[in-house]
Amino acid sequence: MALTKIRDAALPTDVPIYVDTVALAADGSAVSTSTTFTDSGATITIPSATVATLSKIIIIANGAVRINKNTHAFADFRLQRTAPSAVDYQTSQIGVVSGGTEAYHQVAIVEVDESLGTGDHTYEVYFRKAEGTATYAGNIYYKDNGWNITVIGIA
Repeated sequence: MALTKIRDAALPTDVPIYVDTVALAADGSAVSTSTTFTDSGATITIPSATVATLSKIIIIANGAVRINKNTHAFADFRLQRTAPSAVDYQTSQIGVVSGGTEAYHQVAIVEVDESLGTGDHTYEVYFRKAEGTATYAGNIYYKDNGWNITVIGIA
């Protein structure tokens, strides 16, 4: 069987030239009951000299959390750029309505930063009990299975 060429295509102009990753240990010790966004400790920084060579940065954050509550168990997670200027990206809500005493979730967040400017760029994962009320989520064990943040810099 012969292969048929579907179309002519130039190579992509968006070429990854920088990749880095960090891991936050999974020790099960970190717990929060905050109704305001709290820093999870999952942080990555791209040096300003590297940022100057990029047109955009793709940020991928993933981790596992355990939430306990007798009925509703909801939490909000988001990625934030904390330097050189603050940017709060879209919030992702996870959880379950009624059920057992705990819920385990895998959280994955993907964002693209195309407003780079100058200076070191730092990205962090933040979380809180959803809805800001005690009716939702008891304890959020946010280091239950660790976090990873990976950044891909595009020329």
